[in-house]
Amino acid sequence: MSRQGAAAGLALVAVVLLGSAPLADACADNGAGVPAAYWTQALRNPSPRLRALAARALGETRDAAAVPALLEALRDPDDEVRLGAVQALGRIGRTAAPAVPVLREALRDPRPEIRAAAARSLDAIAAPR
Repeated sequence: MSRQGAAAGLALVAVVLLGSAPLADACADNGAGVPAAYWTQALRNPSPRLRALAARALGETRDAAAVPALLEALRDPDDEVRLGAVQALGRIGRTAAPAVPVLREALRDPRPEIRAAAARSLDAIAAPR
């Protein structure tokens, strides 16, 4: 999926989950559009759907400052949140290198999708630019 397609998908989910057209517009603007600080805070929301959206959106920002919050999200009880966090770390790339030990642990996650995403993220972090 292209970056624009991903941003449009995030915008649609923001409207559905949050009932917020302005937030959706912000998501569609300039990639993910919403600052990483917003999505980092959203990782603490009681809604697992919103936490999963926030994890994926942090990957779209490609902001290394999101790595600590994503590492916390890897301990979330919800599978989709953990999957989003693993995928986001891979999208951030080499600057997510501090996450490597935790991603190695994710290779033993009970869900095969999370294990596969962890392997892809580890490859993305190790890939030369």
